[in-house]
Amino acid sequence: MNSRPSIACFGAAHWDFIGQADPGFSGPDRPGTVTVRPGGVAVNVAIELAAQGCRTELLSAVGRDRDGKALLAELKAAGIGTSLTQVSEALPTGRYLALEDETGELTSAIADCRAVDALSVGAFNNIAAATADYWFVEANLPTAVIQDLAFVRPRPPLIANPVSPARADRLQPFLDKIDILYCNRAEASALCANIFPTAADAARDLTTRGVRRAVVTDGPEPVCDASPEGIFIAPADPVGFISATGAGDVFLSRHLAAVIAGKDPSSALRAALAHKGKERA
Repeated sequence: MNSRPSIACFGAAHWDFIGQADPGFSGPDRPGTVTVRPGGVAVNVAIELAAQGCRTELLSAVGRDRDGKALLAELKAAGIGTSLTQVSEALPTGRYLALEDETGELTSAIADCRAVDALSVGAFNNIAAATADYWFVEANLPTAVIQDLAFVRPRPPLIANPVSPARADRLQPFLDKIDILYCNRAEASALCANIFPTAADAARDLTTRGVRRAVVTDGPEPVCDASPEGIFIAPADPVGFISATGAGDVFLSRHLAAVIAGKDPSSALRAALAHKGKERA
């Protein structure tokens, strides 16, 4: 019997093209580096959880093209199940283009995720992922698909992430269905239509709206974990980060792995923050 916990990750799958400018230059045409890697919040979480010893399955959509074949092959090599990811005959595999300054801050981005955007109600009906120990859902999915997943009964605990303030409204109708919500302070403000001065204020408010456990980050400011067990606050790591792209996904995955392993809230926060701030949460 396989004792490793299993997580089904529902969301975006695409290739990230990340251009980061070299320091000391200005203007529209600057030298720098361009990195290409698998991306999408669901993909990032699945990769990191697999590295933490979990069994992960990706439920997404790619195109039947060279990019799609290469992406699925790379994910399989990372130990991620992809048999439940849909392959579109008509739409291309997604691409995400990000431009960052020399500090790693995002300056602009374009997302072409038409295959995932086209997923419809019933896209993941009758799925083997129903046997997973946890479901992770992120707001790159269409609202109707998120609703489908939120109301499945029976289902395992639901972990969710709003992805960005612009997409947070896709989770807003289902807050009382979420067992663990991971977000940053700006996303929490968008979810609650309120301005929160701290992560702790945001986490407390989210739990009053039905979220069973809210873990809220705030860049270099303290992070908060609020649940019936209490309010736990930890200082964020002051060390700088490498890239804003994929922001928070490493923290989320490491915290979730610690929770799944049975760590108490304080220990889970310490484990999640042990990545030395190389990603901004």
